[in-house]
Amino acid sequence: MLASPWFAALVALFVWWFSTGAILWLVNRKVTYPGPLVLGAPMLAFGIMGYGAALTDASVAGAYLGFLAALALWGWIELAFLAGRITGPNRAPCPPGVSEGTRFSKAWATIAHHELLLAGVLAVLIFWSEGADNRVGLWTFGVLFLARISAKLNLFLGVPRFHAEFLPPALSHLPSYFKRARMNALFPISMVLL
Repeated sequence: MLASPWFAALVALFVWWFSTGAILWLVNRKVTYPGPLVLGAPMLAFGIMGYGAALTDASVAGAYLGFLAALALWGWIELAFLAGRITGPNRAPCPPGVSEGTRFSKAWATIAHHELLLAGVLAVLIFWSEGADNRVGLWTFGVLFLARISAKLNLFLGVPRFHAEFLPPALSHLPSYFKRARMNALFPISMVLL
């Protein structure tokens, strides 16, 4: 049953949506810093240890472990971002009427530390998994990384709807950098590739 691609897809969807909901619930509880990061520390520890253990396990169970470990690493970084701890140097809303170039540079400054951390962790995972028997964790983190970049670029370029109400108070300035539009040129390409 574990080897079934349908079962694996269901597990991936459930774990992804459940963990996303749990992280959003935690950061919206108004637990003060460093509360969310401390509460998420076991998730970070599991991610690091699980990723290392999964690299030498080419079994189906090892693939699940690699997936869950990468998701735990990703989840802790997202928790730190959504708690407003690892974002960027700019925490101000976008000034009205700025040029697209200025809006882009200011938008980048709102998330720069988070994006650099994700890229750094991806680089470490690539290096760590060199010659490994099981690279499911690496592929999981890599897909999440590319999907995240795609989502952020699409929000910047313009999408018909976005749910800013899910953002915690620490990130209430972010929607000022989003653009509402029927469609942008990247959106259909992103959807096909994802």
